[in-house]
Amino acid sequence: MAKRRRRLKPTAVHIEDIQSRSRKYLWRIGTHRHTLLSQCVLVTAGPVTVTLDDAHSALAGPAVMIIPAGTVHSFRFRADTLGSVLTVDLSRVLSMAAPAHQTPIEALFSKPRVIDLREDPQLAERAGQLLERLAHEFAQPDSGAAPVGGWLACCVLWVLALGTAGHGGSEIHSSRDAERLRRFRHLIESQYLKHWPVGALRTPSVACPKPA
Repeated sequence: MAKRRRRLKPTAVHIEDIQSRSRKYLWRIGTHRHTLLSQCVLVTAGPVTVTLDDAHSALAGPAVMIIPAGTVHSFRFRADTLGSVLTVDLSRVLSMAAPAHQTPIEALFSKPRVIDLREDPQLAERAGQLLERLAHEFAQPDSGAAPVGGWLACCVLWVLALGTAGHGGSEIHSSRDAERLRRFRHLIESQYLKHWPVGALRTPSVACPKPA
């Protein structure tokens, strides 16, 4: 476990299968959030119950859950649930992609969502194969210094971004208030060392101001 944590800092990529991650917690991942890290959870088979901010869903794989940094989330799996959990520092991973490829990935993480992939098994299979390849590379002794993990993370996120662009009807969105709170929380946590005055945070859209 210690080795994997050291890899996360230089590569900004971590991958773990659902079985390994959830078995020790008796298939329940309690409510929590990641301040600066985003996650993509691909369930290839089996049931999952997920909460993203104030939105709840129960479905069976294949399905993908997109969790932007700052999203409060929890999971309940079952012993036969299969899949992968990809955790990334999105800004670092995006820096490894061409500008034209960054936009779809940024759009994918624009809000927390759950997307049912049962109507698109080919997309689920393709994403699953890429994640398996990423897991293989992540397990290599030199993965912390190699760029392959970041490249593969970009690949799988880009494939999911394009493949799910037409799945808007199956997305689950948090409420407007929850989304604003998530963005506001992330803004404070990412900028608190700059000691901005309260007035700098009072913007209608909770956008990041640019003080002189």
